[in-house]
Amino acid sequence: MEKFSILNNYFFTILIHVNEQIDDKYIKEFICSNLQLKNISYKHKYIYYSYVEQLNSYQVFVFEKNDFVLLFLDNINGDGLYT
Repeated sequence: MEKFSILNNYFFTILIHVNEQIDDKYIKEFICSNLQLKNISYKHKYIYYSYVEQLNSYQVFVFEKNDFVLLFLDNINGDGLYT
């Protein structure tokens, strides 16, 4: 678990390794359970996640506040262009 601060907004990131992608109807429970196991409070916080297929992992972000815009890169092409 890593803790960061951007513009006085604290957030945590964790990487959860899995064998396969979790079904959408179970993902909320799965992520909340993993946060509890790591003693990360998630009530009244903002949670974002993404599945990283190459790593068979979920990347989870837990924010204290949601007052700035996030930039997620969907794909980094070999030619240096971002999408």
